[in-house]
Amino acid sequence: MNAPVHNLIPASLPFVPIMDRGRFAELIGVSEDTLNGMIKRGYIPTITPSNGDERARRSFVNVAKIMADCMEAI
Repeated sequence: MNAPVHNLIPASLPFVPIMDRGRFAELIGVSEDTLNGMIKRGYIPTITPSNGDERARRSFVNVAKIMADCMEAI
């Protein structure tokens, strides 16, 4: 019998839809440079909230997409 999915997610992982790159790197145990490389290669999805401003440059890790992809893989 498989354990419920919510039991597989570490309690220390905050459930937020997006996360700052630095915090995400800290949580998964890699440097920001390593994370940025993973993002550039397309391994980690990001989102850039713009609030209508097309000049927005800051992007965040799309944790919701990662969680959805993990759920699909189970």
